[in-house]
Amino acid sequence: MINFKQTAWIVGVLALLIAVTYSDCPIGYFGVDCSQPCHCFNQELCDHDTGKCNGWKCAEGYDGLPFCQELCPMLQFGLDCSYKCHCPLDDDCNKVNGSCPGGECHRAYFGEGCQKKLPRLLTAPQAEFFSCNNLTVTWKEFDASKDDGDGPVSHYLVSIKANTTDIVSAWTPIYTVYSRKRIGLSYTVIISRGLIPNVAYYVRVDTVSIDTNKEPLKKYMNGRELRDPVLNQCTFPCLVGTPCTIDTYCFEQADSSVLCSPCHEDCDLSLGCDGPLSENCRGCKPGFSKTPGFFPCLRASTCPVGTYGTECQNQCFCYNNDLCEQGKCTGGQCERGRTGLPMCLEFCPEQTFDLDCSLMCHCKDNEECNKVEGSCPSFQCHDDWDGLGCQRRLPKFSEPPKLLSSTCNNVTLGWSSFRENVDIGVGPIAQYKLMLKKTTSTQNVTLVPECFRTSHDHPVLKIKVFVRGLRELQLVSAPNGRL
Repeated sequence: MINFKQTAWIVGVLALLIAVTYSDCPIGYFGVDCSQPCHCFNQELCDHDTGKCNGWKCAEGYDGLPFCQELCPMLQFGLDCSYKCHCPLDDDCNKVNGSCPGGECHRAYFGEGCQKKLPRLLTAPQAEFFSCNNLTVTWKEFDASKDDGDGPVSHYLVSIKANTTDIVSAWTPIYTVYSRKRIGLSYTVIISRGLIPNVAYYVRVDTVSIDTNKEPLKKYMNGRELRDPVLNQCTFPCLVGTPCTIDTYCFEQADSSVLCSPCHEDCDLSLGCDGPLSENCRGCKPGFSKTPGFFPCLRASTCPVGTYGTECQNQCFCYNNDLCEQGKCTGGQCERGRTGLPMCLEFCPEQTFDLDCSLMCHCKDNEECNKVEGSCPSFQCHDDWDGLGCQRRLPKFSEPPKLLSSTCNNVTLGWSSFRENVDIGVGPIAQYKLMLKKTTSTQNVTLVPECFRTSHDHPVLKIKVFVRGLRELQLVSAPNGRL
């Protein structure tokens, strides 16, 4: 005998529970007409009337538990407002990610949210003249437990500056020394060219972080310098009284007479020279430059690929290492992760990355991704994405399964095979999984231990299952390799 009352109850429950369940307000909103946004951690539910966060934790950038309607105080941001802003001129930062209004961090900080402090030696380098033209510079390896800022250090820049008003006094990079990545060692370099007798020199050593290798180095020039200059105590007779003009150099002949010879044609004559060759130019004329150190003046186009400017110390940010002219990319395209033609000095805007900033970030909890490859700081993609750079949209049905028929303890379900032109995401589908969840439980329990394999020969799939104590049905699709 058919129990019509029991059958009607099963069909009614199925029809109700296959429909979409929703609350009075969409998730993340409360108040009159659901017009006010909640600011609860991890998008947890809030009270639909008051906005009170059920999880008792505010979202990034917000304060004022339990309602979380206040932004973090001045110069604070992030979860629990526990991070400090580091912007130029003490500007306030973005309350969620710490980014600064102009896109630049305070000169002593770098990285995501300007939270990494540039490494800086706290002990000044030592310098000593052992002969007329040999200035020896020594300093200790960066030690994060004793020095300032965050390592590791990629390389050190050694610069000198003459303490005189007779020539243009500016820091001149001499050496680039790459880190040995060990603690407690010392470095020593010898400067043996271009030094002027009876002139005192300052010495400075800058530390460059590994994470800032692709940034303009001038942003990170905050080195530790020698407090008292070191005097080159050599006296050449022909230099006494400076008989030669700035655009000539002094040459003492065998009979002790002085000959003032013109500087090399590659020299900037307003800066002068210290000898007959272009390597003795104190500065190169326009269109010419030096590689780090006292080397010959060369045409700017002979700078190593990816560099430009005086002594080739500035870095280009052009696509595929295209040549740049005074920092401008001749190919008209920035390298991956950068924008702002023609100089390409800006990183891609928030939530974008790759070439021309053409791809969107898809990180868990809306994290900002790596500007080049799209990888996430937490190494977790958003739940709807996976793959390299979180760029593969996981497959998802656009329509729910349908109840085809039912009896007391048997229901027949049907759904269309995954169709990329209709459904969401990218296939192919490896298998379908049928799940059972009781309305009184937050845990999913597998209803049938085996999955249902796809078949391209059957565009419409259906399954008949025996159900006891049925409360809700849900179909979960999964791509290859995700189960």
